[in-house]
Amino acid sequence: MSKAVVDGIDEATGQLTHAFCEPRPIDALETFRSSKRGFDAVVIGEPQRAFHGNQFGLTFPVFVYYGIELWLPEVDGAVDPGFDAQDLVMSLYGGMSKGKVSEAIAPALLEVAGG
Repeated sequence: MSKAVVDGIDEATGQLTHAFCEPRPIDALETFRSSKRGFDAVVIGEPQRAFHGNQFGLTFPVFVYYGIELWLPEVDGAVDPGFDAQDLVMSLYGGMSKGKVSEAIAPALLEVAGG
């Protein structure tokens, strides 16, 4: 049985902190490798904010390799690595995220360029 764990609110920033907030990707990978990791799934509430561009395609195979399920509300549960339609949906979310970032930085780039 899976268990969701949330630590609470970071009083300094007012942001929600999670049990799986790793400061560096290598720390996350070490956690995935550990037989004592204490979880078997990761739940992402907003994939359009979690993955940028092709990050899902690069990251999800690591989840699969270590036997960690990735749960998303958009697929009503765990992502199925053999279901191409889910992969396509996640690619669209990555593209949407990339577009939002580009849209947000465009004014700053114009300002720097003197335009």
